Amino acid sequence: MLADGQPPEPARCAGLRRALLHDWAHGFPLQESPFQVLARQLGGSVREVLGHCHVLSDAGALDVILVRWSPALQRVRWRCGLSTVGRPGPELLEALETLPGVTGCAWSEPEDAAPIVGQPNLWFDLVARHPAEASAQLALFGDAYAAPLCLPLPDTAPNASCRCEANTGPCADTELARLCEVGLPLCARPFRSLSEATHRSERDVLGTLRRWQRDGHLHDIGLAGPPDRHERLWTVAAVADVAPDEVRRAALLARPGVAEVIGLPGDPRWPWRLLVCAAGASPQTNALLLGALAACGLDRQPRRLMSEHRLRWRHEPQLFADCADMPGVVM
Repeated sequence: MLADGQPPEPARCAGLRRALLHDWAHGFPLQESPFQVLARQLGGSVREVLGHCHVLSDAGALDVILVRWSPALQRVRWRCGLSTVGRPGPELLEALETLPGVTGCAWSEPEDAAPIVGQPNLWFDLVARHPAEASAQLALFGDAYAAPLCLPLPDTAPNASCRCEANTGPCADTELARLCEVGLPLCARPFRSLSEATHRSERDVLGTLRRWQRDGHLHDIGLAGPPDRHERLWTVAAVADVAPDEVRRAALLARPGVAEVIGLPGDPRWPWRLLVCAAGASPQTNALLLGALAACGLDRQPRRLMSEHRLRWRHEPQLFADCADMPGVVM
């Protein structure tokens, strides 16, 4: 509402909506009253901006203020595969959702051949700060499911030393880091919730978060909506016997329709070392992927096309959730 009690004009509502959903999805102010900063930049009042946040929250478009950690904290990134028959059942999906380092999963169906018995067709990426934490999360499966095939994703350094202790980073303050991952409320003083929960001053909490951001541990903070749980169809061209490299990856990503290129280490249970992915599933999508492989000299390599169903239930992997309670984890 405006100062005179009249609702804001439709054009202004549209501008506020766009700014809150897009412009402030990143770079949210680390201030005691961050919505004052937003109000000044958007040319409105704090009450108006917060009111619009609550309207968007009621509509399911906004949810929390979300903290995103630096990729440097993700020192373990495994692509884990299970062999299932068709669509995973609700029990398996529920079990996967209990793993804090997993944001979603995907299951595939070959389009150009029969499934290979024993080859994984359900995949999820498991992210953690330490190998012990990743293994502890997989142990939560118990004996209900077979041990998954775990392939390390590129650009991870599981043996690299963590600099959080020396720099008083989030690994040295796991209580605050764990609360940050839950998300902050959409209120005038969102960081006060952290100070009250940790019995610290708001100034100390904000100073810690600013230090984490300055030292490169905290990558970003912004307004976020609830995760979109809709299934999305993709198509994947899986190529065998091809070692991934940056030159080939860049060439494939430059081709029309190609959205992702993922390299994996070889394994007897999973010979496909290069995954070239495109959103959607249609004959046209298949043709785009096959054309991309041919243009990059990969049309003669063993390959197969797969339709892939992707489901996501979490924005970011939770690196600090219940880590101390996981069996076998030494902090």
